[in-house]
Amino acid sequence: MTQNQTIVADAIEASRAVDRFFINVTDGNLDVGGAFDESCLAVWRQAMEACAQDEAISVLCFDEDGDAIVPARLAAGSAGGSLRFRVRLPHCDGAQHLMVREQFRDLLARPTDFGAVSVVRIAKLQNPFETEAFAVVPWTDAPQPAPPRSPRLDASPRRFVKCLAPQAMAPTEIEPWLEKPGAHGPSEFRNIWKEVASVALCRSLTNEIYMDGDVLQCVLASTPSRRLNYGNERTPTDDEFESLQSCARWIFKEGTDIEVRHTLLTNELGREWRDDRSFLDGLWTRLRPSLDAAKLAYKAHLKSGSKETLKSLSDLRKTLGDEIQKLMQQTRDLSANVWRDIAVALGVTAIRFGLDPTKIEGARTGFAIIFALTAIYIWVSYWITLRTNKEFLKVVDDTRSAWRDKLYGYLDSDDYESLASGPIRSAISAYDRTKKRTTVAVAIIVVALFGLATWESGTFAHLRPRNEGSAGAEAGRATASEIHDGKSRKAP
Repeated sequence: MTQNQTIVADAIEASRAVDRFFINVTDGNLDVGGAFDESCLAVWRQAMEACAQDEAISVLCFDEDGDAIVPARLAAGSAGGSLRFRVRLPHCDGAQHLMVREQFRDLLARPTDFGAVSVVRIAKLQNPFETEAFAVVPWTDAPQPAPPRSPRLDASPRRFVKCLAPQAMAPTEIEPWLEKPGAHGPSEFRNIWKEVASVALCRSLTNEIYMDGDVLQCVLASTPSRRLNYGNERTPTDDEFESLQSCARWIFKEGTDIEVRHTLLTNELGREWRDDRSFLDGLWTRLRPSLDAAKLAYKAHLKSGSKETLKSLSDLRKTLGDEIQKLMQQTRDLSANVWRDIAVALGVTAIRFGLDPTKIEGARTGFAIIFALTAIYIWVSYWITLRTNKEFLKVVDDTRSAWRDKLYGYLDSDDYESLASGPIRSAISAYDRTKKRTTVAVAIIVVALFGLATWESGTFAHLRPRNEGSAGAEAGRATASEIHDGKSRKAP
């Protein structure tokens, strides 16, 4: 544990009463100067000696000419002359280490510098507090890094407030200016944060900020639209600040439809604006009633949106039901067509083996052609069916992608998976399983028919049974014998 930060902080606070005192903040480091007396120099000498062995904090002293002064020369006597002390502080990822209020105010004025900061440690801080972005805690231990955070830029007020005045921009993120609920004791640093936070939040509650000559103006997009002088910024009371916090939290933190809630609130603010008071003068009396009215309007919006959502979901279910029914019908038709082709193949085969091709001249060649044509017909018919179904499935997939982006973007990935993608994927899987089985069946039929066509063509005549050839020869001899006997009976 180190106490060097406390010693340096005491030296800075003791210097505030000296003549020609000044303090500057540069890149988080401090320049403290003035005409120091003996008591102040003693405190600074102690701080320089303590930090000489500290790698995290360094304290250097310079005279009016910019020459460095070592602690021993301070002891020799430098009272009355103008001196400057340079205090260099550690830089740690995800954390800021500060000593005085000027540093804290400088940090809050540069919000981009604490975009990844999750902890702000301040020496001699009495009452810590915490925002939605970072915690402000006492600096008691050695400097160390903290887990960096990722700013939520999708809820940035600059997305909803048109800023045309560079000196009065809306904040880039809302979380650093929202205080976490809980009791917080009095703190000088919390008062500084409260002052800066109120300025940032007020700018977030308009629709446009611009300059009209030298006068800062703002626009409330209500009915009718209001163009108002922006007014003078001030630190609100505790009740006013609580109303401001509640308003900003409701708009930017309670849900994803930020634009709707922001529009409803600015509309309520401008609708009741009946006088020429500036925005910051009239805001505090209208803020709480406008927030209550905007919440009621938002509930009505949700009810109207719920009806449209239910109708949209009903249309989705009907459309998905039709697509799944078409897929099931395709699956049944594919199976039925294959069974029809099997019946054709079996019929042709039955006719072939029900006849004696030896009694008909050219019968074998004819059956070979019939078997081949039947195989070609079955395969072409099956291929056309698969091709048609594939094109249909592609159309269904493309249409479903268009639904997802344009009609049903309000559904998250899990809901869309359970309502749409899952059922269609199951139907397609059933079709794919049927397609695999029917493809095997059709392949077997086609191969068998081509095999029979090859057999009938005589390519494998040497493999035929011999009794088939001898039977034909005997039949020929019997016919010749009958002819001879007939001739003998006719002779005298």
